[in-house]
Amino acid sequence: MPQIDDKWVREAGSRFAEAHTLFTPLESFESSVYAWARNGRRYVLKIVSRQVKTEAELLGEIDFVHFAAAHGVPVARAVASHHGCYVESVDDPSGAGYWVYAFEWAEGEMSNPQAWGPELFEQWGRLTGKLHRIASQYEPSKPQWKRHRWDEEELFRTALSVLAEEPKLSEALSGCLQRLKQLPEQPHQFGLIHNDLHFRNFHVHNGRLIVFDFAGMLYHHFVNDIAVALYYAVSGDRSSKDKASFAQLFMHHFMEGYAVSQPTPKGMLHPVPDWMLLRHLLLYTAYLRSWEAADRTTMQRWTLNRYRTDLLEGKLFGGIDFSFVSFL
Repeated sequence: MPQIDDKWVREAGSRFAEAHTLFTPLESFESSVYAWARNGRRYVLKIVSRQVKTEAELLGEIDFVHFAAAHGVPVARAVASHHGCYVESVDDPSGAGYWVYAFEWAEGEMSNPQAWGPELFEQWGRLTGKLHRIASQYEPSKPQWKRHRWDEEELFRTALSVLAEEPKLSEALSGCLQRLKQLPEQPHQFGLIHNDLHFRNFHVHNGRLIVFDFAGMLYHHFVNDIAVALYYAVSGDRSSKDKASFAQLFMHHFMEGYAVSQPTPKGMLHPVPDWMLLRHLLLYTAYLRSWEAADRTTMQRWTLNRYRTDLLEGKLFGGIDFSFVSFL
């Protein structure tokens, strides 16, 4: 998201924080995110263009977060503004304007990949399974708060446009996309998912995982959340030179935890490699969209070329064979 002038950050923040509050920018890909403190507690302010999200989408996110919290899922809850609203509107000179909303800071810290092990992987799986079990019981408090399906999502549609402009890439991925589109939407295997539950979106506090950032929520196959976890675990691993062995270790313990919270029918994991390849395509698309062609750095051009080569070859992380998940 383009940098927001400090004046508008202060204006947005004034809806939730006290005057003269210091807002510290945090890393974020699509929205502008800031941290602030009050009376010894930390909070997160999120600012998103009204051209990117609707108020109903944001209220739908908050509605599910509070539903999950009420059902025992450790999450960072939304906080109300000074006016008692969960979402506020801020105008800017362009007339586009922003939506502003805020959350509690998730206690604890991000897990250190150097210290990863079976206990964390099991908890990660258990948390994911619990979210899926809760999602099976969830109905939006208002019909207009219902989130999009995965195949209606804007980034996915942009990815299809990218493929339409790159015939070789389209041909390479046609089988993967066809298989995913034909997957049946089984009861208790399809519903609202986090869609980005990787290690940067939960903190570890006193041995417990606390999840946050539900901005990407979609109605989707539950197995996609599992594929996303595996994708980012392998990419984030710093403790092993043998990525293939790490992937198997991770999935073994992750699925042990998942099964505690949510049934895993036979064949559920078969599409994991395809969902991982789709995540690679979506990231490639997001980078293409974010990095203007004329201004790309050498590293950005190298990154795009690496992603495109992976997609053309249908290989991830140096060619790891992920078919082992079918036998878990």
